[in-house]
Amino acid sequence: MSAINAVLAANTMSLGFKQQLDSVWQNNLPLIRDRLTLLDAFAAVLATRGTASPQQRNEAIAIARKFTGSLGMFGYPTGSQLARGLEQLLLSSPYPDPESVSDIVRAMHTSLNL
Repeated sequence: MSAINAVLAANTMSLGFKQQLDSVWQNNLPLIRDRLTLLDAFAAVLATRGTASPQQRNEAIAIARKFTGSLGMFGYPTGSQLARGLEQLLLSSPYPDPESVSDIVRAMHTSLNL
């Protein structure tokens, strides 16, 4: 196989993989939106009460961890980094700064175009 044919074959495989990945992303968009909505609700609770229940906090940590591990794979490295920052913030203190949480969640929406 010539070098040109090898490059063309690699590009074709890459395009096929990208299409498959885009399809998985589209299929998971409802779940991703639901998880962002839960993070929005968590941020709102923190903003109004200054604290959240342990269940809400643990749920937000779990969502952030899932986003940390998956968003980069879908081509959203900034979203993954933001999620990691949120996870670290929530793990570092039982009373995270509400404004910081809200800022990170808003930035995640922006980075994902959602």
